[in-house]
Amino acid sequence: AKRVGIQGDKTYYIGNIEAVQGKGMIDLTVDPPPDLAIEVVVTHPADEAVKTWRKLGVAEIWVASRSEFRILVRREDGKYTKSSTSRVFPFLTAVEIQAITNQPTQFDDTQWLLGLRNWVREVLIPRLQQGA
Repeated sequence: AKRVGIQGDKTYYIGNIEAVQGKGMIDLTVDPPPDLAIEVVVTHPADEAVKTWRKLGVAEIWVASRSEFRILVRREDGKYTKSSTSRVFPFLTAVEIQAITNQPTQFDDTQWLLGLRNWVREVLIPRLQQGA
């Protein structure tokens, strides 16, 4: 009935992982939609993708561009609203995600990944352990 399709930049099952784990093919006519979709804006706006994710019932969308990082959370009426924090990962803010993903390009991939791991270890894990 939804008759829409999209190939997102990245999608993730987090809360609904048990419903799709081990499946070779996900069928959105019977399986739940992903909990999180990530759209990276490079050549075109994310507007059409957001409309499609809405029709599919995705709970949260992250839209990333060089100048902005938006977290869009689905309301009860099915529309999205911009949020400063993630519902899927309530310990993360849009400002933090943008800062870590838009680090200067002076780092190579390995250096960036090591920095990300340190940030997770030194900032996020203690935050989770404190219940923040």
